[in-house]
Amino acid sequence: MSSENSRSTRILGVALAGAVFVASAVSLSGWLVPFYRFIDWDGDGIVIKFNTALAIMSASAALLVSLVSSRLALPVRVLAIVAGTIGLATLSEHIFAVDLRIDNLFIYDQWHQFATVSPGRMGPPASSMLTLIGTSLILLTFGRQARRLASVLGMIVLGIVSLSLTGYIYGANQLYSIPQFTGIALQTSLMLAALGIGIIAAVPEASIARALRRKDSGGSMFRRLLLPILLIAVVLGWMRVVGQDAGLYDTAFGTAARTVAEMILMIGLLWWAAASTSRAEREVRLLSRMPEENPSPVLRLTPDADILYANSVAAGLVEYLGSKPDGELARDIRSAVATAFSTGTRQEMEIEFEGRTYFAVLTPVTDLGHVNLYASDISERITAESRAASQANEQAVLYRLTDQVHRAESSDQVYQAALDAIIDGLGCDRGSILLFDDAGVMSFVASRGLSQEYCEAVTGHSPWHPGDRNASPITIADIRAAEITEELRATIIAEGLGALGFVPLNSSEGEVIGKFMVYYNSPHEFSEAELDLALTVSRQIAFGIERRSVEEELRDNEERLRLVTQTGKVGIWDWHIPADRITWTDSLYAMHGIAVENFDGTMRAFADLVHPDDRDRVQAAIYAALNGERPYDIEFRVLKPDGSIVWLYTNAIIAGENGSRRMIGATVDVTEGKEAQLSSDRLAAIVHSSQDAVLSKDLNGIIQSWNKGAELIFGYTAEEAIGQSITMLMPEERKLEEVEILRRIRNGERIEHYETIRVTKDGTPLDISLTISPLRNADGEIIGASKIARDMTHRRRAEAAIRTRETLQRIVEAQEAERNRIARDLHDHLGQQLTGLRLKLESIKALAAENPAVVDGINQASHQAQQMDTDMSLLAWELRPVSLDSHGLTEALGSFVREWSQSHGITAEFHSVPQNGRLAPHVETNLYRIAQEALNNVLKHSAAKEVSVTLNQNSREAVL
Repeated sequence: MSSENSRSTRILGVALAGAVFVASAVSLSGWLVPFYRFIDWDGDGIVIKFNTALAIMSASAALLVSLVSSRLALPVRVLAIVAGTIGLATLSEHIFAVDLRIDNLFIYDQWHQFATVSPGRMGPPASSMLTLIGTSLILLTFGRQARRLASVLGMIVLGIVSLSLTGYIYGANQLYSIPQFTGIALQTSLMLAALGIGIIAAVPEASIARALRRKDSGGSMFRRLLLPILLIAVVLGWMRVVGQDAGLYDTAFGTAARTVAEMILMIGLLWWAAASTSRAEREVRLLSRMPEENPSPVLRLTPDADILYANSVAAGLVEYLGSKPDGELARDIRSAVATAFSTGTRQEMEIEFEGRTYFAVLTPVTDLGHVNLYASDISERITAESRAASQANEQAVLYRLTDQVHRAESSDQVYQAALDAIIDGLGCDRGSILLFDDAGVMSFVASRGLSQEYCEAVTGHSPWHPGDRNASPITIADIRAAEITEELRATIIAEGLGALGFVPLNSSEGEVIGKFMVYYNSPHEFSEAELDLALTVSRQIAFGIERRSVEEELRDNEERLRLVTQTGKVGIWDWHIPADRITWTDSLYAMHGIAVENFDGTMRAFADLVHPDDRDRVQAAIYAALNGERPYDIEFRVLKPDGSIVWLYTNAIIAGENGSRRMIGATVDVTEGKEAQLSSDRLAAIVHSSQDAVLSKDLNGIIQSWNKGAELIFGYTAEEAIGQSITMLMPEERKLEEVEILRRIRNGERIEHYETIRVTKDGTPLDISLTISPLRNADGEIIGASKIARDMTHRRRAEAAIRTRETLQRIVEAQEAERNRIARDLHDHLGQQLTGLRLKLESIKALAAENPAVVDGINQASHQAQQMDTDMSLLAWELRPVSLDSHGLTEALGSFVREWSQSHGITAEFHSVPQNGRLAPHVETNLYRIAQEALNNVLKHSAAKEVSVTLNQNSREAVL
């Protein structure tokens, strides 16, 4: 069943029911007003009776309600009973020749009695049709079979009313005016015909409505022939009647002419129907080939999902369903087929089998009793959509990470942004970030979803060590099958983890500075795409960490170099020269640091406030201005009573003559400006001597200034660089950066710590960190930009050197600690055992005094034990002399030289100048080891007879 066709027939029924309701209401009003034309449309004296109009109105209302909503069965039945009861009662009066007193129940009519057997009584045709209509309307509220019967009754109504309408068309009054048999008004016939059609339209799945809606060739032929046949029959009959009435031909001629015309028209209709049928069959043949030629599976199914037809492409699906008739897919298809057939609506579903995904559309064909299933393979589309969604998510994650790292104001904000990216981008359950601490231990700096106990247990576990370079990710897809220690495996499993991955954080120079970890609660196979994304995230995190470190250092420098200037306070003064009277505004007293009562307003009092070193210069400037030699415009210092010094700038004009001569001026506190100038001078010196490149450019990117640091970093002299485009420092692939930088500068933005690549004069690429600020003129307009470029390569190398030196220091300290332990073990354990052995040998010697051979052997053993004790003591001394820790380098080194001389028979002297205080422990240890190694080399290689060791030290250095 087509929902669109059902909707069309429903609209037709609603329109007809609504029109009948209005027409019946008009007819009722004709009785109530009264207005004769409303009850006799044709003017032939046959009127619609009041109870007829009432019954028709009730029937039209019932039809209208049933078409609008199938849930309102009760109102439909009540209205239908009203209409049917009126019709049945009147029909009974005609059949049984009785008067049930319903004809004039509402209005008594004794005048309009043409074509009626009793005043107010409707004729047999109307009463019989209303009885049928009332019955059919009640049947509409029940099931399918009842509705089909209602449609049949509607067609019977059309058959009955067609007699009356035909009579009105041809003027055959016997068909509508005989009281006992055919009496019926024109408007009654029209309204009852409309109700009959409306009832048929209300049951689109049955009778004529179904035939009209069929999609096959039969339905097409019925739709094409129905109207022409009706029109031909009516027109030919009308022509015959008109011709006979006009005397154009007799009955025989008219019949013959009509027969010929009917033959010609019927043959034409037959030819037209045959051609239409042929075209329809050709289309059917073409359509029948489409399923087999379709590259996607096509099936025709019964309402119970039995397969009626399947094209060759659907063979795999048919075989799959046959092998698993009770499987989930078969159940889903049966459910969808049943829903499509019962509701008459198209159903959609996804089918998965043999590793492919299909989008299936189930279209019901209810008149043929089956459902068509059309499936399209959407596996590639789903894969592409999944890949696109994954890529979009990755890009969004990386964008957020980059943005948050750029905006981060603390290391913790960098870590939290990184954890968001790790978990959102890689889809892991938990994450963490670890960095090497000062001791070279890989320690947690941020984590999410991990217990404190787990973090403490695995701190220090890492596949990489400080100094490792260009590390790659390491993954463990299944903890239970991993080649790790059982203790570590138990710790990880106890945390509820099934898989994990190590992703190195490599610095811009490729050195491992830490790692981030991804954790999954169950085993997980890591894809290449995941690892690529992990490395991208790793680079962003490492960049953010390094940037924060550099920013914090640069911020300290910039804070020291930042200049803050403010406009000084302004004071107005007036010196009445003849009276020697100076008047100040209040602000000048604050500038000079005095109270009003402490200044008498004379030139001498003012001169006393001027700094002694500037007093003569100020007096000379005043006299020069008074003599007209030059304007009074000067900077000088004022010594405040509290001893502080301020710088003042003043200028003045001479006004008046003779007795009214005055000097009027303004004074500004320029102390801050002076200090700013000094700071500016210092800054210029710093810029000039800075190891960083400091330069300026205009809004076209043309270099305006160039310091020594820029010469050292990029290799261009100031003469070579100034006037050239800044793009000469950029590699080809980076030159578009300048467009964006200049755009941001024009917008007044400051660009901080922008890491990029620049090239030197000889083409060597450099890793550069840029800080760029807009330059403004006195009016606040942006005229260019200042740029600080720092070569990060040397800094990273210096940081690596510091870490290497710290590592070597830790190694030396560890070696000394181990030597100290071995020396203690030799002295405390082996020395005591040798002493005990010697004592034991002496006791045995006393017991064997009578046996010279035994005594001689014991003496030899005692001598060897004595020698071993001596050698062991010397070895312990060389490993770590106790006096070095307790008494310092001078005493320890002197003792070692003496012991060495006695042990090896070489004359050795030690000379040292006594000093207050000791050197640092690691310095003393290194000097002691140097002397120790030097004496051992003398013993092994020089054959020297005398050795001199000298140690001199002062507050700045030690010389060995």
